Amino acid sequence: MAEHATWSSQGVMLFLVDEAGRLFLQHRDGRPDVLYPGHWAGFGGALEGAESVEQALIREMEEETGVVLAPGEATFFTTAIDPAVNRLVHLAYLERSVAPSEIDLREGQGAAWRSRAEIAQMRITPFVRTVLDEQLFPLLEARAR
Repeated sequence: MAEHATWSSQGVMLFLVDEAGRLFLQHRDGRPDVLYPGHWAGFGGALEGAESVEQALIREMEEETGVVLAPGEATFFTTAIDPAVNRLVHLAYLERSVAPSEIDLREGQGAAWRSRAEIAQMRITPFVRTVLDEQLFPLLEARAR
């Protein structure tokens, strides 16, 4: 999905997937200084300094949710350019249920487990909508067969 183009930075995004196939998504802050305020997305952000993609994924997840990932635990499934921020994003998923008691939400106005049918009706950022519909949902469906 990554296009041959120039990007200004690199980032990561993680989607948690539970045993029922639901995704754990972040409800972005509603402030006007936030890109796509009030929309839903995965968890992630930009790489910092000389950190690796995996280090950034682990750091971002802990910073945003308090959930600690082990190295190699997440599965990277594609890279794509998010045109809204001109960033090459490395996308990953992790098949793990997370109980509400494990979450210390430090960014966004909320987070929730949502089914594919629910996600279809939600305000998802355009980049995430494309990634889910064209990449992650087909991948998860193929793995379930």
